[in-house]
Amino acid sequence: SKIFAAGLCPTLTRLNLAQNGCSDRGLRALALSIANNKSKIRLQALDLSRNDIHEDGAIQLFAKLKHSGFRRIQDLNLSYNDIDGSGFADKKLKESLREGGGAEWTRVNLSYNPIGDEGMVPTFTALSQSHASSCPELVKLELCGSELGDPSMTALSSLMMLGHVALLVKLDLSFNWIHPNGVKALLTALRAKACPVLTHLDLSNNNMGDDGINQICVGFQVGGISGLEDLDISNNGGRHSMMHLSMMLEKGFCPELRRLGIAGNFDGNARVKRLFKPYKKRIKIKFENPDGT
Repeated sequence: SKIFAAGLCPTLTRLNLAQNGCSDRGLRALALSIANNKSKIRLQALDLSRNDIHEDGAIQLFAKLKHSGFRRIQDLNLSYNDIDGSGFADKKLKESLREGGGAEWTRVNLSYNPIGDEGMVPTFTALSQSHASSCPELVKLELCGSELGDPSMTALSSLMMLGHVALLVKLDLSFNWIHPNGVKALLTALRAKACPVLTHLDLSNNNMGDDGINQICVGFQVGGISGLEDLDISNNGGRHSMMHLSMMLEKGFCPELRRLGIAGNFDGNARVKRLFKPYKKRIKIKFENPDGT
């Protein structure tokens, strides 16, 4: 931090501090040093994953996102920390996002932070209210294991409908608390072709049930997600919806699909496996979890 504050390393664009035991104190010092007037650093990639960052440290970083040292970040990785919803709900993040901080993001990974709807709803709302077109370059968004529920999906859907993330290619929402209503909100935007180049969607390990999976099938049928190449809906408590999904494949509503995860949705029913057997040459289908379930 002292080196950065002194104006050294002016050509630094990528900073990887993953797995370094960085705490809130360290992140605060880093944010202040790069935002220092003497610093000429213009980061494009910042990896702070697998550290000991909490909401206080994150708030210090978020407050500086609009500064020139952080404004050009394209790749931001804060996964595997302990940043809760209060860090994301803080007004400093909302102010930075509304003033264009994050406008050049292409890849954002916030996975495995206890963000919850408390933090993600105001974040998506702030992006929706941004004066500039927020995240116009975003292609990959990873929110795995972030304790997100249906309210977050409604807020994300609204952001999508505004066209702010139209270039999104990969969306990972696995290991969250998404129920059928959340799937419905998300599919509303996708059916409206709000993300026309989306090819990878991971909704595994949620609480969609048959109702949620059937809504995805309808999404294939009416368009909007027919361009998906990789779909994972494993471990969502579905069962009867597997027949509906196989019908979508049979009728050609999933022409681009190459990988499909359905593990944990049919209790090992051999009949379900037979339903999907005709498509195994074209599609790599995951029938089982690593533990055999």
